[in-house]
Amino acid sequence: MNEPFKPPNTCVAHVDAGLPGALPVLNDFCVDQAIRCGTALNGTINARSRFDRKHYFYHDLPLGYQITQYFEPVVTGGYLSIPLEGTNDEKKIRIERIQLETDSGKSIHDGHPFLSLVDLNRCGLALMEIITYPDVSTSAEAGAFLRKLTHLLKHIGVCHSEFGEGLRCDANISVKLVGDPEYGTRCEVKNLNSVKALMDAIEHEAQRQVDLLEAGGTVELETRWFDPLKKTTSTGRKKDDKVDYRFFPEPDLPALYISQSRITEALKSLPELPAETKRRLINDYKLSVGIAEMLSSSEGAAEYFQNAVNTLGKEHATLVASWMTNEIFAYREEYGNKWDFGSIPLDITRFADILKMLIDKRIIGLTAKKLVALVMTDKDPRTPQEIVLANDWEIAATEEAQVDEKLVELCKTIVEKSQKQVAEYKTEVGRRDRIFPWFVGQVMKELRGKGNPAEIGAILQKHLD
Repeated sequence: MNEPFKPPNTCVAHVDAGLPGALPVLNDFCVDQAIRCGTALNGTINARSRFDRKHYFYHDLPLGYQITQYFEPVVTGGYLSIPLEGTNDEKKIRIERIQLETDSGKSIHDGHPFLSLVDLNRCGLALMEIITYPDVSTSAEAGAFLRKLTHLLKHIGVCHSEFGEGLRCDANISVKLVGDPEYGTRCEVKNLNSVKALMDAIEHEAQRQVDLLEAGGTVELETRWFDPLKKTTSTGRKKDDKVDYRFFPEPDLPALYISQSRITEALKSLPELPAETKRRLINDYKLSVGIAEMLSSSEGAAEYFQNAVNTLGKEHATLVASWMTNEIFAYREEYGNKWDFGSIPLDITRFADILKMLIDKRIIGLTAKKLVALVMTDKDPRTPQEIVLANDWEIAATEEAQVDEKLVELCKTIVEKSQKQVAEYKTEVGRRDRIFPWFVGQVMKELRGKGNPAEIGAILQKHLD
């Protein structure tokens, strides 16, 4: 088991240290997790796979070889679809293979002014490597893929770690001239430990290669390291494109045979997958593609939405989704990697109470927004009703009617004045998620930023549809 916070070199087994006579043992649980992952990624689970030895020398690999599945991996094929920014379209990123192998130790290059340090705690651990085809074209696509893959792995229970603990990513980067059929020599940037690091590394390395080629130089095949502070890459070690790893079948592990019944059991154990959730949200609740993508790609969001709708009624599904994506998601950066709708301060009961008061016209949108902020940022333990009463925020019926009537009239005026954008909204269905925020922005501009985007969006939706 990975122990990322244990002192260095305190969790090292005999086989990890390369001691004579120590033999590896296949972990059946890891095989089952690979089957579940391969199924979730639309791959083919191979009835027979085998292990190989990949020989190379490096100071964090005491055995002098890695046990891997170079020739016959446990999973082949598959794909993961990512949203294309600014559209309702998706792009399939193809999976080449998923293979089981042993992890190496960890080399630490910034822990000493003159030396590289080695920590063997993770050496010999079961590692599941997911390898894609070169379908990713930009750093944004890479970031979208890694975010969605990470969410999927956590959602199905295959991985519970964060980046820097158990998850890491390698990026093979190459460039080509526009119109050229083939990409040039690639460089591999190793051990990227966050989505941001991946995107920054790709941006820098791609530009480095472009600058090098335009200056008349050549790109060498090599492994490079990424410095997250400087946002630059540097040479780690040179590679020979004809390197001989002397692969041969692992003599200490037999071939792995997987029965159809084992695959069926793994399939049964999977929860509803994010792609299925997204389709259900669109079909059952008429949510836009963009909003359904957000709710299905964030941990606990779909269940949070479903519980709120069950409390308030299906007719308020659009309102619930709008408040979640416009208001609650705004706090995502504040919570970082720990973001999970199942554990945020604004539990489902209090969220539903806030929207219920808004629906019943006991409070205005601006007040509802204040309530969300008090709970999410200040961790106010009181119920929404207690906060409203304590601050005398509840409005009279006549006051609410005046506020609501003015907002409805303003939204109507903006729509009537924007016939060009209305025509685009109605004819270019694929661009609706980009056009709609423009209308919200125009209303917010008139209100000098004091309106509530979720409330405005709900009113505009009625006029536009």
